[in-house]
Order: sequence, then C-alpha cells, then structure tokens
Amino acid sequence: MLKLLNKGYTSSQEYETLEKLKNSKIKYISLLMGGAGGKQFRQAHIEDTAKLLNTYPPKMISIITTGIATGTKLAEMRDNGEFVQLTEREIIEDEIALIDALNVPGSVYFFGHHQNNVARVSRHLKDKDNLIDGFKQKIKDLEISHPEMLDSSLIREYL
Repeated sequence: MLKLLNKGYTSSQEYETLEKLKNSKIKYISLLMGGAGGKQFRQAHIEDTAKLLNTYPPKMISIITTGIATGTKLAEMRDNGEFVQLTEREIIEDEIALIDALNVPGSVYFFGHHQNNVARVSRHLKDKDNLIDGFKQKIKDLEISHPEMLDSSLIREYL
C-alpha cells in the first residue's frame, strides 16, 4: 500500500526507522491516513497499521481522513476504478477497528479532531472503550442528521 500511495519508503524501512527511534529513546507521533487503503486494501491497512503501532507505540496517534487531490496518481486511479474510496461510514468503522486492535500503553493519545474527519473523537487510549463508544455515537448522530453523508465518499482535495 505504501507503494500505491507513492510514499517513498517500505514497511521494512518503517520498522527499521522506528527501531532506531526506540533505541535512541526518541518519542514520536504517528500521523495516519484514514481510508488510504481504499476498499481493496481496507483490512490490510487496519491490520498492518495496528501491528506497527503495537510494535512501536507512539506518544500520540493522529488520524486524518485521506483526501485525493486532482491531478495525482491516486485521483487517476480513483477515476479509472483502480482505487475505490471508502464511504464515510466505512472510514469511521475502520477507525473503530484500528482502535480495537491496538495494544499500546494507555498514555498514548488518539487525536481524531482533524478538519478532514467527519467523526471527530479524541481521548487517551486508557479510555479505549469510551473512545470506541464516541465513534459509534457519531455514526448514530449522523444517521439522524446526515444519513446521506454516511454512505457516500466526501470530496477532499487535500491531504
């Protein structure tokens, strides 16, 4: 998936770099691109991300829903059907699945209040159940206030 997104590094390099940070006692913040796997790599994105974060827990996890900028390779892939965006509901469900799969210290903070995110929920992971409940409540609220939004993919021209 890193290659698909043209990130410029491999999964092995992520692990090597984080091992160096750990050995140097340098804390880091993880910036995640929610929905970046699309429908094709949805489950793998959750599993691979959780595995990496569980192996090298960050100080904070910040998740930002992926935007697809016009003129990019990802936009081209979306337009020709090679990449299928997740719906807003699926993005929230994936955040819940990721949080559920995390086994990190409770002091790790999950920050989900970025402007790109439909469901803006943040808490320390010691409150994992409350964090998950917050996302579930956002789905319920949106089912009442904006049901059409949940089962669509919003256009985000950045990040």
